[in-house]
Amino acid sequence: MELKIANAPCSWGVEFADNPANPAWQTVLDEISDAGYLATELGPLGYLPTESGSLGSALSKRSLKLIAGTLFVHLHREDERENICRITHETCRILTEQGAEFLVVIDHVSSPRTDEAGQVETATRLNDRQWQAMMETLKEVGRICLQYGITPTLHPHAYIH
Repeated sequence: MELKIANAPCSWGVEFADNPANPAWQTVLDEISDAGYLATELGPLGYLPTESGSLGSALSKRSLKLIAGTLFVHLHREDERENICRITHETCRILTEQGAEFLVVIDHVSSPRTDEAGQVETATRLNDRQWQAMMETLKEVGRICLQYGITPTLHPHAYIH
């Protein structure tokens, strides 16, 4: 079996498409290609071009393929589910147009959870309602991915032992 490794805009610190500190997307793609990678993730929706022709051309020019998208959202916030579903549909559309296979799903963590990372005994946990909301949102994201033939993959930040 051949192991293939791709890269992603997050390696350049790109977590949000609208962050003014982001490097230019052209620079990120150039550097991914120059480093010898053959594929990249999409990064946050709107960082790379979202129009099929523009994105395809930008990737092709650098001999890159799109392998996956990224969904980095607050999965546990029920009031954000509708927007998360919209983002998932849009991302899956782009992935399908580019022949990509995967959607990397990451629960956006923020304070106090990030401040308490690794503190197994004392870290703040999602309450039952938040946990249930996250599970329902994950199920909906999975259903959307299925519609597009995209495989959702969960990027865990922690584990329970």
